[in-house]
Amino acid sequence: MAEIQIIRGRRDPGQAKNLYLVGLALSYRRMNQREIDLEALASVTGLGRSSLQKILQSMVADELILLERDESDLRRTLVKPTQNYIDLSIVMYEEIRDLILQTERQLKTVQS
Repeated sequence: MAEIQIIRGRRDPGQAKNLYLVGLALSYRRMNQREIDLEALASVTGLGRSSLQKILQSMVADELILLERDESDLRRTLVKPTQNYIDLSIVMYEEIRDLILQTERQLKTVQS
């Protein structure tokens, strides 16, 4: 996951970088149709337990994720994105796509 290495190397403020890392890990989870637990999330993001807990509690408070006990293994806590998170991800994707298309149009007019 090269994207995670790039984000880890950035000099963003800690909380912002951690939010990006968790968001990217959750996106991978959705694309691969796999559940992700706290251990896997810590491993993928490289965040320590304290940093991970802070960002996850913030995301729970913002209704972006749910933390649920795994029915088959009560020691595991699963991290699941809410519909609100998915909706925001889609809106963010569409805004970025529109910005890219607008920039492309502007570059073409400059080149003409």
